[in-house]
Amino acid sequence: MRANLNNYSDSRFLEPGVYDCFIYEVKDKTINDKNAIDVIFKDQKMGGTCKETFFMTREAGWRIKKLARAAGIGEDEFENFDTNDLCGHEITIKVDSKTGKDGKNYPTVIDFSSIKKDHQQPKQDDFPPKDSAWTPEDDNSQRSSTNDPF
Repeated sequence: MRANLNNYSDSRFLEPGVYDCFIYEVKDKTINDKNAIDVIFKDQKMGGTCKETFFMTREAGWRIKKLARAAGIGEDEFENFDTNDLCGHEITIKVDSKTGKDGKNYPTVIDFSSIKKDHQQPKQDDFPPKDSAWTPEDDNSQRSSTNDPF
């Protein structure tokens, strides 16, 4: 059988970069008595994945709210939101690499936005600089606080 190997990822994980993805899976979990969800993003072109944990706390809830908006979920659905409704939605994510406790590098989603309507990859400058800080006053902010544990 002949195959075009360029159609396959070099890794099952996404490398740092910007990707048009769909939300492949959402899993509920508890970490240190805090409700959270693991969201698995899957690249539409190469199939690589990236898992990100979102805590369902007052301090970190803005991240899941931003994810829901990026997925196109309307504000009228926020009051009785089911996190499983995120599955299948398309979004654009920005992935970076983070060193784990084991010393290995793992992909981490540092930002996300609505997918571009023309399906062209966004430019790197479509996202704010890595060191920019999110403030509650800036509802349209793209980054979390530099003290964000996620």
